[in-house]
Amino acid sequence: MKKIDGYTLARLVNLTLALINAALVMFDKSPLPFVEEDVEEFVMLLWLVFSSCLAYWYNNNHTENAQKAQEFKKQLDQGEVDFKGPKVVQEESEINVDNSDNPNEGLGGGRVD
Repeated sequence: MKKIDGYTLARLVNLTLALINAALVMFDKSPLPFVEEDVEEFVMLLWLVFSSCLAYWYNNNHTENAQKAQEFKKQLDQGEVDFKGPKVVQEESEINVDNSDNPNEGLGGGRVD
């Protein structure tokens, strides 16, 4: 691993703190300085749901290869790189597939198993 993105680290810390907070509430400790238990549990629940959604939603690239692929994708999306990759299909097939851009012609990109 080269380095972890700052946003990835922030989401990890936020989720860790939310989980610690949930554990403290389970053991009747008061991690938040609210007197009302209902308000405390509600805030804790919102924090946990928000942190879980962020951790689930974002694509976290932890390996060096994933970080390189993400950087290449950014360059490709911005038009900085012109990629002409190898043919995906290496062997001949008896099935004819129409890969044209017009969805009203031919098979129109259907899946062939």
